[in-house]
Amino acid sequence: MPIEIAMVSTFPPMREGIARYTLELSKALLNSKKIQMTVLGSKTSLPRPHVDVPVKTVWTRNSLRYVFTISCAVIRTRAKIVHIQHEYMLYGDPFYSGLFPLIPLLLRLLKRKVIITMHSVIPKSALKSDFLERYGGGKSFSLFKKISTFGVTRLIGSFANAIIVHNKLAKRELTNSYGLGQRKIHVVPHGNDFRNVKLDPNSAKTKLGLKGHVILYFGFVKPGKGVEYAIRSLPPIIEKYPDTKLVIAGEHHPFLTPNGVEFIETLKKIADELSLEDHIVFIGRFLSEEELPQYLSAADVFVLPYTERDIIGASGVVSTISTYGRPIIVTRVPRFCEIKNGETALVVRPADAADLTRAIDLLFSNPALGKRISRALKSSAMKNNWNNVSRAMLSVYQEVLRNA
Repeated sequence: MPIEIAMVSTFPPMREGIARYTLELSKALLNSKKIQMTVLGSKTSLPRPHVDVPVKTVWTRNSLRYVFTISCAVIRTRAKIVHIQHEYMLYGDPFYSGLFPLIPLLLRLLKRKVIITMHSVIPKSALKSDFLERYGGGKSFSLFKKISTFGVTRLIGSFANAIIVHNKLAKRELTNSYGLGQRKIHVVPHGNDFRNVKLDPNSAKTKLGLKGHVILYFGFVKPGKGVEYAIRSLPPIIEKYPDTKLVIAGEHHPFLTPNGVEFIETLKKIADELSLEDHIVFIGRFLSEEELPQYLSAADVFVLPYTERDIIGASGVVSTISTYGRPIIVTRVPRFCEIKNGETALVVRPADAADLTRAIDLLFSNPALGKRISRALKSSAMKNNWNNVSRAMLSVYQEVLRNA
């Protein structure tokens, strides 16, 4: 008998990582034939593309009613398990996000088993005024906001039957700093995309009007991603490799970056100040499913120079690019805690353009190193394909039902 699941999350056409994660996970779970599922998604004005996943759009971000609309939607299903995708700002700005623990509380009262995937964990040590201000908390009442954020995390862990995180570092933080029980927390890695689209690199470059050495930054363009350091790393590279282009492919986050457009303009000013207009291509939009393989195939090196050290999670971008056979450069931040320097990537210091320059130069001058790193990254990523991830998730579902 298939297990009936209600999955609460954002979903395409919402353009952010958790929506994409839920789509891929749902497809893999449904393919197993051991799951019956309905996704309870957020409302959006965009038309939903046709996918083989049952979706009902029931809740609205930044609404006082979202707690009750989600709970009522679950009642209308026959789901024994409710699997909720959580990010601290996914359901609304700080005030609305603070209401989130009411959902697992109500669902437990309704005799549902609740599993929550925490895609990000904020270290207790990071709960400081500057961090809260960066994420929309403002400057006032900082002590209250620190206590509230800590309390929300504790309540999520207390009301859920099981918590899923993507790496051991997140589990250790929830256990040691937030006092959650180890047996309740399960580590299930982020799934990796293995796309069938394989394009010749030179053909992809030609189609996109690119040539020479191509460095690609792919993902949301916002503070904390270190894109400014990718730009500042370029002048010495261009001096040695004049045909180099840095492609910045992405847009500001749909709801995490209120001043996202202004930040992109700031990046363009930095490029102008360094006279890099001819060496930087800004793709200021979300890449479509057709465009994405072209840009990823055209890259010689991927750079992810993140500077945000105060969030523990996994990188959905790495899961997307890991199968394209290109080396990547990342920074030493918690989001890349499981990447091994010199084996599956080159790891550089955050906020250090010179260190990034050295890593790019090393890969350009040593193609054999790049091939070895990209092969190791792809081999490692294959272990966490969506089929394997869905099997691990199914095991969590079965354990929660056994413990009932």
